[in-house]
Amino acid sequence: MFSLKKILLLTSFLFELIFAEDNENLYDFNYRIQKTEIDSTEIYERMIFQEQSKASATTGQILLGFGIPLTIGGGIAIYKSATFDDNEQFNTAVFGIPLAIIGVPMIIYGIYDIAKSKSHNRKQEELKKQYFYYKYKKQATQFFIAPFIGLHAQAGINLFAKF
Repeated sequence: MFSLKKILLLTSFLFELIFAEDNENLYDFNYRIQKTEIDSTEIYERMIFQEQSKASATTGQILLGFGIPLTIGGGIAIYKSATFDDNEQFNTAVFGIPLAIIGVPMIIYGIYDIAKSKSHNRKQEELKKQYFYYKYKKQATQFFIAPFIGLHAQAGINLFAKF
C-alpha cells in the first residue's frame, strides 16, 4: 500500500509544514545581504564617548595642586627641625612629617592620573581616525571582479560596482 519512499516524502513534507518560516522575504534577493551587513557606527560612537569620559585630567591636576604645596611645606618643616637647635624642633617635625607623608602619594597619583588621561586621549584620537576611515570606506564605491561561468559553455570575467 505505502512504500518507504512515500512515507519518507510524507514525513519530510509534514516537517516542512511544521518548521516553515515566514515566506514574506522568500523572493527578495537583497534580504540576505541586508541581514549580513553590520553597521559599526554606533559601536565606534559608543567607544569614543567612553574614552572621552575617561580622558579627564582634572582629578590629577587638583591632586598635584594640593600635593606639591603639602610636600614642600613638609620638607621645609623637616629641614628646619633638623638644622635649628631650639625647642621648636619637635613641633616642626610633628607637623612636617605628616604633611610630607600626605603630599607625596597625592603627587604620585596625580602624575599617574594625568598620564592615564593622556593615554585615553591618544586612544580616543585613534578611534576617531578609525571611525573616519570606516565612514569613508562605507560611503565609497567598491568594485568587485569575479569569474563567470555560464550554462552554454560561456566563461569570462564580470565587474560589479557597489555604491
